[in-house]
Amino acid sequence: MRNPIPALALLLTAVPAAAFHPLITDDTGTQGKGRSQVELAVEVGRDDCDEGEHRRDAGAATVARGLTDSLDLQAAIPYERSELSAAEGSARSAGVGDAALEAKWRFFERGGLSLAWKPGVTAPTGDAEAGLGSGRVTGRLALLATRRWTRFALHANAGYAYNPNHDGERLHLWRFSAAGEVQVSERWKAVADAGTARDVGAGRDPVFVMTGVVFSPAPWIDLDAGLKRGVAGTEERVTALFGTTLRF
Repeated sequence: MRNPIPALALLLTAVPAAAFHPLITDDTGTQGKGRSQVELAVEVGRDDCDEGEHRRDAGAATVARGLTDSLDLQAAIPYERSELSAAEGSARSAGVGDAALEAKWRFFERGGLSLAWKPGVTAPTGDAEAGLGSGRVTGRLALLATRRWTRFALHANAGYAYNPNHDGERLHLWRFSAAGEVQVSERWKAVADAGTARDVGAGRDPVFVMTGVVFSPAPWIDLDAGLKRGVAGTEERVTALFGTTLRF
């Protein structure tokens, strides 16, 4: 039987892809015309379930390109390794997940407040039988909001995903999250995030909280780390997040 935990984890992390890592909530920022960004992200997750202990190690490479000053095109390819340890034995799966293609269009900006639309689709490049994808083309749309001050910023997302699948999962999914960031010094930022989403099955809707830091030794590179905890529903108990972002 397909393990639902990897599918849920992919949904939660991918609905906005290429957020300001380690944040899961995306901001309205774009690269600027002719500018590019590469984000390499790693997650190490642990959870307890009815069958035993679930371990998940995942990574994703995301490339964003500025088509105009307010419009980005983004492509992401995830990879995941999953292991479920139970008394009767272990089950493992590993491989590439469903690739995602998204656009981000900032359509409003005034007095520190900005809004953006983020539509996207995923292609069934992952092995659905192994829990590494949906087996279908899926679509999603998110509304992003950002309010910036001199040293502070707040972000909020409201997202919808159309989830056709072969496994009896819910067809219509939603997601809400909010995050904040503080410029502690010239090179350091502190970040926090929280959100919830509709469970793909009949379980209790997952809720997460996350805290992290971002270190920028130079304007073209960010190094980040975060810790995400599940506080309700089917969210993983604890996930460590690490990432590197390059801009050019």
